[in-house]
Amino acid sequence: SPILFDTHFFILISITAYGPLSGQIMSAVKDGCRRSFQAQPQRLMAAMYTCNIQANSEVLGKMYAVLGRRQGRVLSGDMTQGSASFTVTAVLPVI
Repeated sequence: SPILFDTHFFILISITAYGPLSGQIMSAVKDGCRRSFQAQPQRLMAAMYTCNIQANSEVLGKMYAVLGRRQGRVLSGDMTQGSASFTVTAVLPVI
């Protein structure tokens, strides 16, 4: 099954908010929502690449940083028995 990213917005608008600032607030919220959607590639579904990565404990933090920078998600991570290496299963968007 395809992996989908969720975007959630919680907007609380007071009924008693009248005056010149209420229009400015709505305009700022609209611009913020638009910019957050446009920050990522605009696709209905992104193709995802599943990969198994083996890394030493010395570079494990750097590997997680690279996955985060590339919009990847870690599905599982286990230490390989008998060695100091970790096996990480992750998904990365194909761009």
